[in-house]
Amino acid sequence: MAQRETNTLQQNIYADRWFRFEGYEIKGDYICPITDAKLVEIFPWQEFRNPAGKKSVRQPYHALLELASHLRWDSRLRLEGEGEQRVLDWCSQHGLLGLLLHRVETVILPAEKRFTPGVSASAPTPKTTIFERRNRGWTVIDAVDLPTAPTKPGVYIRRQLGGFQMTFEPLEKTWGSFFRDVPVRDRPGYQYPAPFTPDFWRQYCEPLGQFVAAAVSFRQAVDTLRKLGARTKPAPAEIMRAESLMHALSLPVRPLLYQHGKHYGVGWACHSLLAAYAMMAILDLARARVLECANPTCRKIFVSNTVQARYCGETCRGTVQVRKRRKLQEKALRLAAAGLSCEEIAGKLRKDRALVVQWAEKWRSDLGLSVPLVRKSVLPLAFVRE
Repeated sequence: MAQRETNTLQQNIYADRWFRFEGYEIKGDYICPITDAKLVEIFPWQEFRNPAGKKSVRQPYHALLELASHLRWDSRLRLEGEGEQRVLDWCSQHGLLGLLLHRVETVILPAEKRFTPGVSASAPTPKTTIFERRNRGWTVIDAVDLPTAPTKPGVYIRRQLGGFQMTFEPLEKTWGSFFRDVPVRDRPGYQYPAPFTPDFWRQYCEPLGQFVAAAVSFRQAVDTLRKLGARTKPAPAEIMRAESLMHALSLPVRPLLYQHGKHYGVGWACHSLLAAYAMMAILDLARARVLECANPTCRKIFVSNTVQARYCGETCRGTVQVRKRRKLQEKALRLAAAGLSCEEIAGKLRKDRALVVQWAEKWRSDLGLSVPLVRKSVLPLAFVRE
């Protein structure tokens, strides 16, 4: 699965490849690729950056966190508003999360009778195909079944996406449920395609409910952990649950020894898009500040090393400053209408008197209103229409 090296964080991180289709649709509560949609190979780690200086950085996993904030179920158990379309648009850009591959370690398909050159040239022998997850990715093994000890088909899988317990279960229970177009009666004996092959991606679908639950849980965990240094910290129990979930979500990440010239390097292979995102979030939480933009009309997630960082960029910073200035001027104008002088307005707003005088000159020009520098009378004559 690890294909090429990237220098986005350090020289020994591998850019895991992932796959997406250019279009998805929802069929029977499953997110499925559109028929004849083009399959595209992508490299999420190439967009991962190390925040430096005062610059705010956007990371690949931030789009999933922002998507999760818009996903809510209504009373009919449908996503509210444009929730479904948001999910489809996101998947068209990033692909599915890989929820099945995230949980599975080994897949054992039903035995098939096949001819084996040099072993059974005249008669077929039972052979079992096994998909085994290794550090470099998925390996396909063809094992010859012994008549006295046939291999039992099934899957070694974690019971839950956010858990650690392993179990062995039949193919049709979980593995087969992610292949929507395979009839239920055929799932126990179906010869499923090998992970990461084009045929696998064309048959693989993800249940919409599980996709949403994973995205929302990921968002909640990151939100809890990124507030660790805030004035109002989450409860210890919340922090422990969030840490446990992030550990579980990064569980498929494996160390990877690879050759780098005449030397060896150590990197990671992530095996699912969700695991890659969890690993990115862990790295950011450990070395920088994961923040939500303070601009209420933006709320994008970003990473920064700066203690004073509040906005994802200068555009949002400028937008908020303009809004604050307008509200301040509106309040100052109301005080002037109540009979206060420039000096009194400056005192109440805790602003420089020269700034209020500038505003008063603008009010005189634009509104024909006159506001004296100081109050000259106890009578409410400070606000005069010329």
